[in-house]
Amino acid sequence: MGGERLLLGQIKDVLQRLLSSEPGRLVPSIADETSRIIPAIGRFLEPYLERESPVPAGPAGEYVARMVLSLIGSPGRWDLDDPVQVEELVRTEILAGVLPR
Repeated sequence: MGGERLLLGQIKDVLQRLLSSEPGRLVPSIADETSRIIPAIGRFLEPYLERESPVPAGPAGEYVARMVLSLIGSPGRWDLDDPVQVEELVRTEILAGVLPR
């Protein structure tokens, strides 16, 4: 559970930093560089996911990376300025597909 909290915190911090720094410039660049960004984010997450997820770390990292990137351009119903909502989003939607309950 401690590792999951650490991973939640890191993903939440990364997501909030990305959204606060010029999203108008960030989103188009991400769309152009998705094929390079997703594997890089996935590799960054692999050590954390290896400890916490029953899913192989490579596919789990790619899944989480795709989920995070999709939210940058279209957060939907989530208020990404609200830390409580971001924590719920990360726990219930982003990591729910790769971590056991």
